[in-house]
Amino acid sequence: MTYKELLKKGYDEISKNNLEKNAAKLFLMKYSNKTYNEIILNYANEVTKDVEISFLNAINEYINKKTPPQYIINEQDFYGRTFYVDENVLIPRWETEELVFHVIKYIKENFKGKTLKILDIGTGSGCIATTLALELENVKITATDISEKVLSIAQKNSERLCANNIEFVISDLFKNVKDKFDIIISNPPYVKDNEKIGECVDKEPKTALYGGILGVDFYDRILKEVSHYLEDKFLIAFEHGFDQKILIKNLIKKHLKDVKIKEIKDSSDKDRIIFIEGD
Repeated sequence: MTYKELLKKGYDEISKNNLEKNAAKLFLMKYSNKTYNEIILNYANEVTKDVEISFLNAINEYINKKTPPQYIINEQDFYGRTFYVDENVLIPRWETEELVFHVIKYIKENFKGKTLKILDIGTGSGCIATTLALELENVKITATDISEKVLSIAQKNSERLCANNIEFVISDLFKNVKDKFDIIISNPPYVKDNEKIGECVDKEPKTALYGGILGVDFYDRILKEVSHYLEDKFLIAFEHGFDQKILIKNLIKKHLKDVKIKEIKDSSDKDRIIFIEGD
């Protein structure tokens, strides 16, 4: 079977099951060890039997078990780098890339010439902490998660990508955090408990998805304690659900005084990021 025939077979099987057909492209790139451009250049060439078998097995798992493609290949790209992921961690998404982009931009504009201490709460795969460590100079990053297994994955990613300035701490939010920070960033669980999600998303860890009846329980908990862990000049940066802005703003006003609130939309023009500034 040629590359073109195999890819078409994958597209057709996935489309018949109303799933995302681009998964076929991810699988063929992974198992052939080729870029998509290289696959196109090899369209007329025969694939090896090993590649064909691995590809078709992945297609079957995706269709029959609804396993997210990223878990099948144990990879997800984030901010130009490839991160290891499995069923223990949330799959990094483009919305979180935008959160990181805006935080990096803010730091470069507002914290020039200072060594910054950054706290990443609920680090998951470590994509936020590792990206900040690699994109910024003069930063000391603490990344926390409640799960030792999850934290080991975050550490694995940081080591593989040579992000050496991160301390990993097992902690339920601030429980084992001792320092004060210039920047606190978090993409906490924010799916509402009764919200319907896709079959593939449902395979992701529930502890990384659900945030209570209104989806804002973790914001409430973080904001209730956060003042004890902030330097005089600080930024708190949250990703949130598109319909949670007002709820989170009310929590900010409940727990924090004399702060500035900045709302940022994502590239789909949905409310997605809140900055809380203090000086």
